[in-house]
Amino acid sequence: MSQRRPVANILENWPVAPSRLTYRAIAVALLAVIAVELFMSTRQESQVFDEATHLFAGVQYWKHGDFGRNPEHPPLVKLIAAVPLLPLNLKEPGVLPFPYFKWQDFINGSQFLYSADADSILMRGRLMVALFTIGLALLVLFAAREMFEAQTALLALGLLAFEPVLLANGALVTTDMGLTCLFFASVYAFYRYVKRPSIARLALCAAATAFTIVAKHSGVLILPTLALLALAEALQSRGKPAFDGTLSAHSVAKKGASIAAALVVIAGASYFFLWAFYGFRYAARPGTLQMTPGLGEYMAALQNSMEKVLIGFFARHHLFTEAYLYGWVDILQIPGTRPRFIFGKIYGTGQWFSFRRCS
Repeated sequence: MSQRRPVANILENWPVAPSRLTYRAIAVALLAVIAVELFMSTRQESQVFDEATHLFAGVQYWKHGDFGRNPEHPPLVKLIAAVPLLPLNLKEPGVLPFPYFKWQDFINGSQFLYSADADSILMRGRLMVALFTIGLALLVLFAAREMFEAQTALLALGLLAFEPVLLANGALVTTDMGLTCLFFASVYAFYRYVKRPSIARLALCAAATAFTIVAKHSGVLILPTLALLALAEALQSRGKPAFDGTLSAHSVAKKGASIAAALVVIAGASYFFLWAFYGFRYAARPGTLQMTPGLGEYMAALQNSMEKVLIGFFARHHLFTEAYLYGWVDILQIPGTRPRFIFGKIYGTGQWFSFRRCS
């Protein structure tokens, strides 16, 4: 019986807040586990379908400002992944005789990767993308610690450290982990701004949101997400009785106006950064180079007439860059072109109740 008492005592007193030293030691150990897992996976896994294309596109962005390469995704993650490749002066493949941009990107990307030390190139790019995964782990730790307590933060980090989907994608040269990290960073930064508004916190939230949007096209969903969070905050504030000394009707209105103004600033900064990452240039390709097929011909395959009208309007008035619009056309074409296998059944198109990464 005496041997069981320590266990009983632990269960009775759980959760026990760890000391600062214990908290830091466990957090560092879990972060080290994530880093080792990601490093080991990069050494054992062959190239995923679009990694070569992303790395080649990133180099083309840096060297030539050619955003017509792999326009299906905004440039941020590809730019970061390509940074360690720039000093290598890798050979760039020649122009192909057939003009279709997607085939050019795919074939040139493969030529770029496999005409040199493919393992070394992939390792360099993957380690850069792994920084997003490590950054996400740190943000989860900090957010859980600030919102809840030390035990919750360590539990959240522990779950993240052994999450199969994260480990499978955490070091691949794709846009998924960049989006995940920056989307979470934006929400966390917005939470901190609403909690204690300041110019610095607003700037940090605006930067995180802007980077989210230039990480992946679906990153634009961060704007309605923040708007919904702001609405929830306003409704929660209205529910507090005025006599408790916390919020009066005037202060609630003032707080709501402040958050609304912050959202406008965040959206404006995101729009500016989106153009900045494309070099403030509408044309996708530099100089006299042209996209083939043209945007009008490419979006002819869209089934929804409203989508065609909207993208055509944006293009005519140069409200968004050409490469960014090509990406939206590409995304909007996907649902009707790729079959799905879900719960033992093959579907000809995507289904609302299931998601499969297809870009």
